Amino acid sequence: MPYWISYKWYMPSTLLEYKWEYPLYLLGIPVILILFLFKQTLFSARIQRYEVAFLKKNLLKNNWAHYAHHMLQLPLLLCIVNALIALARPQLVDEKVEITSKVLDLYVLFDVSESMQIQDLHPSRIEAAKRILQKFISAHSHYRTGIIIFASDAYCLSPATLDRSALLEQVQHINSQMLEHTGTAIGNAIGMAVNKLSESNSVSKIALLLTDGENNSGMIDPITAAKLAYAANIKVYCIGLGKEGEVKLGTDSTGNPIMIQSHLDEPLLKQIAEITHAKYFRATDNHTLNEIFTTIEKLEKHEIVETRFKDTKDYYIVYLRWSCLFLLLWMVMKTSNLNNYLQD
Repeated sequence: MPYWISYKWYMPSTLLEYKWEYPLYLLGIPVILILFLFKQTLFSARIQRYEVAFLKKNLLKNNWAHYAHHMLQLPLLLCIVNALIALARPQLVDEKVEITSKVLDLYVLFDVSESMQIQDLHPSRIEAAKRILQKFISAHSHYRTGIIIFASDAYCLSPATLDRSALLEQVQHINSQMLEHTGTAIGNAIGMAVNKLSESNSVSKIALLLTDGENNSGMIDPITAAKLAYAANIKVYCIGLGKEGEVKLGTDSTGNPIMIQSHLDEPLLKQIAEITHAKYFRATDNHTLNEIFTTIEKLEKHEIVETRFKDTKDYYIVYLRWSCLFLLLWMVMKTSNLNNYLQD
């Protein structure tokens, strides 16, 4: 059986699903129905019948022929209704949206030296930085992110990846006991990031340096490392964590605060950022640290391309075929003996 011979084409669910190319034609359907009813009512009022002596009046009214002549016009009505539906061009549209974005390669250089346990950020510098970093990673699926931790030396904790769940788990486990913390090797961390990012073909390569101290360890001078980063088209954004001077590291066994001197080499961090055409930020509290990440996100805008695909299928042919079928039926009935019989 042909696919178009089915009642489903007239189901409300099917008709409501359509997108109509020329919906104004549908307004003709109620007009045609009203005209049909009016014509049939007027015809019934004017038709004259000869009384048959042996039939009672009520039997004559109930005679099927009295009503069947109205049905002669029904195929024509259905023909016109289907033609109007076909003219309205019913369509089913399957729209797909494809979003593509340029992936940015980012390495986070995370200081895990002992001073990162200082509690001038809540609950500590290292924990505050971890929380903001986790939030940043969760919100940026287009950043292929890697993590390098450093203290007296640098270590690649995670290569650049788009697997956010794996990254979040790695960040969660960062602590100050992961490396020897007898120094801060900022130059080594930048040098390792340059080595990793140089292999990337990304249009944008970024290193994000999080530290609270000064370079006092490592084999590579930070300025030399910054120049290498610039030569490899890598921006190094620097974030200095914590306050200067005497700050609380923790408490001793008696509950008394342990106070130490904290010093951040801001001139060095500013110079690194300047060499690589990036920026330096200072975070002395959690709120400022959060705003810094938001600012970096705005500075490193990425291009998103949205492509829409529309798969449009026309179904006017179904209703056009039904219209032709009803027209043929009406013509057959009109020219047959049945028409003459019903009009008698």
